[in-house]
Amino acid sequence: MEFVFLAVLHNLMLESKKHKGIKLFDGARLSNGEEAIADIIRSALFTHVAGSHSIGEFHDRTYAIVRGSFPDIPDSSEMDRLGSKCAFYFLRQMQWFVNSLWEHHDSNIYVRDGFLLVYKKDIEDGFSYKASLSEVFSKATLEGGGTLFSDEQIHCTAKAIVYSGVDEILCDGIDYKSPVDNTFRKKKETDRISRAYYFIMFARKSYIFPMKIVFYITAFECLFSTTTSELTHRIAERVALAVRSVETNTISTYQMMKRAYKVRSAIVHGSPIGEKESEQRDISLFLDRIARILLRSPDELFSRSDEDIDAYFIDLLLK
Repeated sequence: MEFVFLAVLHNLMLESKKHKGIKLFDGARLSNGEEAIADIIRSALFTHVAGSHSIGEFHDRTYAIVRGSFPDIPDSSEMDRLGSKCAFYFLRQMQWFVNSLWEHHDSNIYVRDGFLLVYKKDIEDGFSYKASLSEVFSKATLEGGGTLFSDEQIHCTAKAIVYSGVDEILCDGIDYKSPVDNTFRKKKETDRISRAYYFIMFARKSYIFPMKIVFYITAFECLFSTTTSELTHRIAERVALAVRSVETNTISTYQMMKRAYKVRSAIVHGSPIGEKESEQRDISLFLDRIARILLRSPDELFSRSDEDIDAYFIDLLLK
C-alpha cells in the first residue's frame, strides 16, 4: 500500500515558488506550488476527510507532503489505530520543524491539521485519517502576517529531522497524539534546556504580552536557577553575564530583566501592571531574542550541575 500525508504550514513564507519542493527527509518535501497536490486535494477521499474549508487552506500556502509505503493491514480496526497514529506522528514532525525554525528568528508559523491517505492503487479506494493540534504560535511582538525563511534556513533545520520509516513508527509503542509529561519528573531523564523549551512554547502561543513575559521568565529560571533565594537578582545577573558576548551592555540587559521580573511578579500574584502596552511589547521582544541567543549557544553550561553553575558565575563576577 501507499500513503500520502499533507499539512499546511500556516504563515510560512518561502523565498520563491517551489513547485518541486524542498526536501525535508526521505519522502517528505516542503512546497508552495499547488500543481503537485492538485489531484490529491480534489479526490473524493481527501474531500471526505478534509472538507471544503480545510481544502481551501492549501490555496497559495506553504505545505508539507510526505509519500511512502504503508504495510497492508487486513484488520480494519487495527488499520484505523495505526493510520491515526501515523497521521499524528507526521503532524508532530512538522510541528517540531516549525518550532525549530524559531531558532533562526522569531516567527508565528504553526501547523494545525494533518491528513493521511492510505491506498493500494487508486487514491479513491483507501483509508483517510485526520490529526489536529491546538498550538497556534504568535510573534513576540504579536504582529500578524507571514514569516519569511530562506532556503538555507529551511535546509539547515531539515537536517536535524530524524525519520526512521513507517514500519518503525507503527511498532514503537509511542502515543503521538498526547503530549508527554516527563519534562518535570525527577526520575525521568530531563534537562534544563528541555524544561526551558517547554515554557518558551507556552510564551510563543500566548496572545497577550504579560503572559508571554511570565513564561519567558520561567524558561530563564529553568536554565539558571540553582536556589530559590534572591531569585530575581540572581537570574537577571546570570542572563546578563551569559549573553554578554552578544548583548555587550550587561547593565542594560540586567535592568531589562528586572523590568520583566516586575511584570511577572505582578501577574503571578494577581496584581495589575503599570507598564504600557508598548513597554510590554519591548520586554517581550527582548526576552524572545535573549532566549534564542541562550539556546543557540554551543556552551555546555546548562548541562552542568547546580554547584558547577554557581562556581561558573562566581568566577565570572570575580574576574
